[in-house]
Amino acid sequence: MDLEAVKPPKDAEYYIFDANFFITIQQINTIDFFKHFLQAKSKLNWNFYISDQVFKEIKGIYYSSEKSKIFQKCVSIIPVDNGKIQKLKEKAPNIHQLPQNPDLSLIILANKLKSPKTMGYLVTDDFKLNEFAEKNKIKVLSCSAFILKVAYNLQDRLLKRYFLKLRRQVQKAEIEYVLERKDIYPPHQKLSWLIERAINVSEEKVTFQEEVTEKFDEDNVEERIQQEIWLAKRVLLGEKLSKRQGEAIEYFRPLLDKVKEQLRLLRKAQRLISQNQTFQAIELLKEVERILTNLYFSEKAKFIPYNAPEILLAEILARANFLHALNSLQIGGIPEAKRFFDNTVMFGLIAKKQSLVLMAMLLTALIFVFSNRWKEAIEQYNLVIEVAKDFNDEQIWLKGLLGQSIVQFLSGSYRDAISNLDSIRDLLEKNPQKSPLILEEFGDIFYALGMADYALTIYREALEYIPTRIR
Repeated sequence: MDLEAVKPPKDAEYYIFDANFFITIQQINTIDFFKHFLQAKSKLNWNFYISDQVFKEIKGIYYSSEKSKIFQKCVSIIPVDNGKIQKLKEKAPNIHQLPQNPDLSLIILANKLKSPKTMGYLVTDDFKLNEFAEKNKIKVLSCSAFILKVAYNLQDRLLKRYFLKLRRQVQKAEIEYVLERKDIYPPHQKLSWLIERAINVSEEKVTFQEEVTEKFDEDNVEERIQQEIWLAKRVLLGEKLSKRQGEAIEYFRPLLDKVKEQLRLLRKAQRLISQNQTFQAIELLKEVERILTNLYFSEKAKFIPYNAPEILLAEILARANFLHALNSLQIGGIPEAKRFFDNTVMFGLIAKKQSLVLMAMLLTALIFVFSNRWKEAIEQYNLVIEVAKDFNDEQIWLKGLLGQSIVQFLSGSYRDAISNLDSIRDLLEKNPQKSPLILEEFGDIFYALGMADYALTIYREALEYIPTRIR
């Protein structure tokens, strides 16, 4: 198929592969990969592409062999004109920082497939290609993240298990490659990267649009407040209410109009962050938080118990401060980030947002770890453990114990670290599905602290907790 004939798929996701995805698969020497890959493609109804230039890089592995036929059943190979590559290079501001020509052919292919009606990704572990793709507003997945996405979307249990195991193998290969290269990043970049992983591993979604329910007991004051908050959120999302529903929140409609504008600015701040305009985002966040805080104080000063507007504002402020904290870390503003995480905890407790509170507490502990403030880190992890117990969250409880043990180990308190092992092992065995991911997260901590040997030990321990052996 010629590039000009390629059209965006209708109602189906598509993925464009860099060579390193298939090279990693080959190095792992996975048996029957393409058989399972073809089954997954059929079940998910996804579209897979590769440029002819990139395919030539791997043809020694897959071309002129039995694998070539099944490869081409799985992946459409699209020729890209070299003249288009040259034009793309001429438009680039700094030609010396460009990816190689075969990689640029993937950018051209991705631009050709772009459509507002379909979701598409470039699958690569190449850092330079990733940066260039993001500048061109092309979404990127790492190789292991793509395989995890495949696994999570499959309904077939055996196929799902195959890809979950494959993801572990690919991720392990990625990690060991990085460790062998011993790439060194500034501390704030390491921490930002670690926090992004922490959020993904914990499967937390910090979003302003939540799923809410319409079933309430109107005679219960607490549930009545929750109903009012639910109706207010519907208004903030632009939905229309019935006359009766509108009357229930009429008393704070003017406030919602003000909040709606601030949410619009928060979404703008998120867009600025995604475009790497960090400082502009921070200035906008400061202004939004100032206005929302004043609105909150105004509601708080009414001294009304069970005040729906106050709780709603507290929730939005908790999420805004969380976003501000993450953004501060991107520019190395660790003290500022801690302050915003503290604000997240305070407002999150008022709004009863347990997951957000625990995540902010955990990330504050990590700030202390990366600042070598061992005493404060241990105190923070103790707080995480106690609150997680109160909230009955065993996953965060486990993370608190692991974090506490790591800090005790780093600060020389070896006996204290060992004393936690029985509790840690009990919790790991209670969470067989989550244990590998949680252990990997703490392997990342050692890696980011420059302790590659300890990191590899924890990564390998994580692999042992995969509950079912997949052949």
